[in-house]
Amino acid sequence: MEASNEPVLLTTARSSFEAKVIVAVLASEGIKAFNSGGNLMDEFAVTQVLLNLQGVDVFVSADSRDAANQALEAARKVGKFIEGDSDD
Repeated sequence: MEASNEPVLLTTARSSFEAKVIVAVLASEGIKAFNSGGNLMDEFAVTQVLLNLQGVDVFVSADSRDAANQALEAARKVGKFIEGDSDD
């Protein structure tokens, strides 16, 4: 099977800040990602993102999707442990 660098939607963040955190978490694991908030948008779209009324899509390459999901799941577990909400 041939590797694919085609971008695919990984997740939709609730805000631009959350999307940037997700991209940073993935970058720390060596996974390249980008979010739709970095693209040119009209005034309405910018307003929707700034007011957190519209999610921000985060993309990775198709061949990185599984690793990206694993990295985000691991980060969520660490976050829950830090907050003291861990069920473990």
